[in-house]
Amino acid sequence: MYFSRCLLASVLLVFSSCIVMADSWVPPTIKSYTSITGEYVFTVTPEPQSNQPFIVPKLSQETSEIQTESEYPKGRLVTASGDVLWERRLVNEVSPVSAIVSADGQYVVTFDNWYVGGYGSDVVVIYGKSGGLIRDFSLGDIVGLRRVSDLPRSIDTRLWAGEHRFESKDFLLLSVLADGADFYSNEPTFESIRVRLEDGVVIDHQTSP
Repeated sequence: MYFSRCLLASVLLVFSSCIVMADSWVPPTIKSYTSITGEYVFTVTPEPQSNQPFIVPKLSQETSEIQTESEYPKGRLVTASGDVLWERRLVNEVSPVSAIVSADGQYVVTFDNWYVGGYGSDVVVIYGKSGGLIRDFSLGDIVGLRRVSDLPRSIDTRLWAGEHRFESKDFLLLSVLADGADFYSNEPTFESIRVRLEDGVVIDHQTSP
C-alpha cells in the first residue's frame, strides 16, 4: 500500500509538472480589421487546422522562423468596396494575434504570434505599400533585452502590450507595460514608444498611465 501511494504521488507530480509547461490556446480563426476611416479592411487567414483546442509547449528562443512552404497565414488588404490592394503570406508562422490598419491604407501592423504571445522575431511587423515588409521586431528590439526578462508572463505568453494605435499617418505608437508596472492592477502604467512607419525606426519613449 505504501509503495502504491508513493508511486501515485510520483506520477501526479510528473503529470502536474507537464501541465504547467504550457498554456492552452484555441486555434486561430479568420479575422478582419478595419481602418478608423472605414475605407480599408485587412483580413488574416491562418493556417487551416483542427477546430479542437490544443496545448503548445513553451517557446524559449527569440526566433520565429517559417518552417513550411505553406501560403498561410495570409493577409489581404481591400478597400471598403472590395478592391484588392495587396495579398501576401505573412511572416508569422501560425497567425498574428491582432492587427491595425492606417487611416489611409498605406500601412498594416500586426502584433504577437498565436500560441506564443510576446515571443519571436515578429512580435510587431510593419507592412507598407503593396504589402512590402518594412520591419519586424522582437520585444528585445523594442524595449531592450533587460526589460524583456523583467516582463510578467504566463506559461507561454509575455504580458507586455496595451492598446497600440497610429499617432498620425507617419508614426505608430506602441503601448508597452512600463518598467516595474503591475500588469494585473486596475490601472497598469504603460509606456508609449513611437515608431516611424516608413522605415521602422524607434524614435522615443514616453510613460503614461
